[in-house]
Amino acid sequence: QLEKDRAAAAAKAEAELEKKRREKEREEEMERAADAALRADVQTALERSVGVAAEEAAAFERERLELERALSLSLEAEEVAKKELVDAIERDTSEASSEASLEETAALQPEREPAGVDAAEPTEAEAEA
Repeated sequence: QLEKDRAAAAAKAEAELEKKRREKEREEEMERAADAALRADVQTALERSVGVAAEEAAAFERERLELERALSLSLEAEEVAKKELVDAIERDTSEASSEASLEETAALQPEREPAGVDAAEPTEAEAEA
């Protein structure tokens, strides 16, 4: 009977050990599954972050190109405006110079009789004198 009790106790202990081993395996399997799920979640989050960052980078690049184009157009318009201003100043200077030259030439020429007046005939003031 003692041997049967020992065998039964050994079998019971063996069953307990097997039960604990299975529980430990289940816990380890659950930990591995939780780790795998966590890694998958982290990978998904990283991919989303990388995707969002790539979209933001593309948006920043588009904005930079738009600003660069706007700056270029602005500089081009500024150059056109400068050229028009220089041309207008040169035109005004040339016109003023021409007018001054004409006035100077007119001042140097003797006074002429108005058209239709005969220089041979004395004016009323000259006839009275």
